[in-house]
Amino acid sequence: MIKYTLIPDYSPYLNKLNIVYPLGLVSPNTRSPRESLLDFFYYFLDTLNCHERGLKVNILVQKYPHSKRINKNNYPNLQITFVEIECQDVWIRDWAAMPVLVNVPQKNKKFTSLKPSEVSSIKTVYDPTYCPVKQETDNEAGLKLAKSSRLRVEYSNLKWDLGNFTTNGDSLIITEKFIEANAESGSEDEIGDLLYLLKDKFSLTNVVVLPVEENDMVGHIDSICRFIDNHTVVIPQYPNESDYEGEYNYIQKIKEILKKCLPLIDVLEIPSDVSDKMNPEEIYSAEGCYVNYFRVGNNLYIPQYNIYEDDQALTVFKRYSRMRNPELNLIPINNSNKLAYLGGVLNCFTNLTIDS
Repeated sequence: MIKYTLIPDYSPYLNKLNIVYPLGLVSPNTRSPRESLLDFFYYFLDTLNCHERGLKVNILVQKYPHSKRINKNNYPNLQITFVEIECQDVWIRDWAAMPVLVNVPQKNKKFTSLKPSEVSSIKTVYDPTYCPVKQETDNEAGLKLAKSSRLRVEYSNLKWDLGNFTTNGDSLIITEKFIEANAESGSEDEIGDLLYLLKDKFSLTNVVVLPVEENDMVGHIDSICRFIDNHTVVIPQYPNESDYEGEYNYIQKIKEILKKCLPLIDVLEIPSDVSDKMNPEEIYSAEGCYVNYFRVGNNLYIPQYNIYEDDQALTVFKRYSRMRNPELNLIPINNSNKLAYLGGVLNCFTNLTIDS
């Protein structure tokens, strides 16, 4: 019987980046200047080129002529390939396929080369309630991207935006959005069956379901809680003040659930802020969210928004690195506001997979 193992986003197995070139993507009602996203895209590539060595990067373009605007010679430390796939969204994390290990329990496997038979990808159904107009095109884009890789592809009927999972290989944390999408009746029996399916399919010890904060239309876990190593999760921290009353109470509830369900896991709180800016799709800006970082190997790319909390967040990450993971390199990504205005940040903007 085939057993799959989920791969943490800090795993060295994840060695190929998929990212969307923004040219031609932003719809007229978004009101976010295309030049703004393009500037951020090029800045992000420049930063990767400074800190990575030999990282394979698939850049999804709407049309091959668009690729001529990107001079690969400017990024000698990246192995760039262009893939022509039509999509409507830069949030590739949500609609791309999920790489998994096959019959290789992560806790028993040293990080060595994988055989082709030991890795696969699972394409779930991208069916977001918060932007249904993009669903069909982007779900199809995820299928095409999965087929373009050399990994075997399994198709799942689970409705699962993949910004809504975080794992250490043994435990999985998701939000209630996953339950709402896949347990139509909402009965205890149906939810129990669904959680059992996840545990059995992915060889998990724990599946933790966290509530979604009020007014959070997206409801993805990658802005709330993420495993940063096998024994630690990071969550936002808000001041106990009247202006943050709702956010503070919500995070206290999250901490209680994590302590009860994962008592051996440490919780690292990152000073954060919330934005009252809303884009034309009626999704709040993610400005002030530091949990939505991008991680590849020992490089941790942390969003920066030109706000007071930037330094506070970096200080906590530096303390964690010094005490728990001295090999971790912290790399600030300035002007992340340009992404955050659209409702997501660095994790949403990137998809890591395995180069077979």
